Amino acid sequence: MTKSATKEAVVIDPLQVVVNEGAKLPSLPEVLLRLDRELAKDDVDLAKIGKLVGMDPVLSGQILRLANSAWYSRGGKPIQELSRALIRLGIPTTKELVHALVMPSLFPKRGGSIDMDAFWKHSFAVALFAQAIGRRRKLSREKLDLLWTAGLLHDIGALLLDLVATETYRRLIRICDQTADEGSEPLPIDLCALEREWLGTDHAIMGSIFLQKFWKLPEDIVWCVRYHEDLGWALDEPEALDSIVPIHVAVSLCDQNSVSWVPPRARQSVGLGEAWKRLGFGDDAVAEMAEEVEKAMEQAELMLRAS
Repeated sequence: MTKSATKEAVVIDPLQVVVNEGAKLPSLPEVLLRLDRELAKDDVDLAKIGKLVGMDPVLSGQILRLANSAWYSRGGKPIQELSRALIRLGIPTTKELVHALVMPSLFPKRGGSIDMDAFWKHSFAVALFAQAIGRRRKLSREKLDLLWTAGLLHDIGALLLDLVATETYRRLIRICDQTADEGSEPLPIDLCALEREWLGTDHAIMGSIFLQKFWKLPEDIVWCVRYHEDLGWALDEPEALDSIVPIHVAVSLCDQNSVSWVPPRARQSVGLGEAWKRLGFGDDAVAEMAEEVEKAMEQAELMLRAS
């Protein structure tokens, strides 16, 4: 540990944070819990979904605005009724948009060390990239939903660390953002390693424990969050090819396209490499996905403006 790091170090036990500071941490909104329960039923009732969304005037207005956007309307006539908006969007898209619109509201937009607009644009883009990978692998709707949720939440631990150790995390991000002396290249920084050095844990561990213990999300989502930075054993697990690996690859794609909330020298610099091959994609797939990547960026921007 460096001298400066020792001076600033704050040891955080993620489990104790969840237990002791639960009242300060964001709870999963009731509208999402009820919506997920309704959407999990075999016979989904659009009227009930409409009532749930309609209980929140801001959310229903955002859904209407998105349904009338060029992206989702496909040139159709403007609509003013929430029920028609839900029909236009479809159930899976409605679920995704509600999650995307509600999640950013759970955390303060100002006062921390993280650029929240950049953070949520990155999160939306990772979720969209991961789903694009899932569609190429012909995954089921259920697994595509998992990739969406895991992609949206993969970095939530960073928001939590920023929330419970704001000043230390601000200094940590400042270290990552430092440039090298003129004429030399800045050395890359492993963000998770620096977090562990300064805080005793990293955002992947923090996020996974929070989602498991506090929000009680399914294990598959928790594991995606825990290992999205470092695949390790996951490359050799067939089940991980439909969950953890697509999230990791999507994060790499975002970093390569400069869609990230972390400073450039702390972004993943590794290529797609072995993970890409394990997914069954060749080098030509990168070029083939270029259009999907561009569309995902545009859609992420649209969601960011609406949230």
